This record gives sequence, structure tokens and C-alpha cells, in this order.
Amino acid sequence: MLIAATESEERITTAHRAKLAYVYVRQSTAGQVRQHQESTQLQYRLVERAALLGWPRDRIEVIDDDLGNRAHRVTRAMAFSGSLPRSVWARLASC
Repeated sequence: MLIAATESEERITTAHRAKLAYVYVRQSTAGQVRQHQESTQLQYRLVERAALLGWPRDRIEVIDDDLGNRAHRVTRAMAFSGSLPRSVWARLASC
């Protein structure tokens, strides 16, 4: 269920905005990337949503390194290489 913009804005505090906002763009296979371009674009538009909710652009991180690849391979490699903070890896691993 989507929350109305004004209700979302009321729930988001300065403490939230002090943290990075992560947008994780996901399609599991190259075929899904080709066939579901609209879905991919909608996911990228979550950057705009975060900005509208008050995150500065430089505090919005897009994670799309494994776009078109099975998540378990690439995200593990990224996590172990130190490319992702542990908290992000923990969230991705639970997906």
C-alpha cells in the first residue's frame, strides 16, 4: 500500500534525512531488463521520490550494479569487497 505524499512527509524526520537513502534497482536476468524496461524506469524514479521527500540528491545512493544478474552472486561479491555498508548488505541478503 502506498502512503500519500503528505502523510509520508509527516513521518519522515530530520534524523531520517540525515541518513543515506538507498534505491536498489533489480531485475534478475538480462531478459527481464529488456522485457520490463518500464519497471526498471519506475524503480529509478524512486530517486525522484526520495528527493521529493526531502533527501538531498547527494544523499541518495542508487544500487544497480547487479542489474540483470542473479542477486546472490553479485551482492555477495560487492559486500565482501566492501562496496556496500554492512547494513545495506544485511537488507539485500534478506530479500
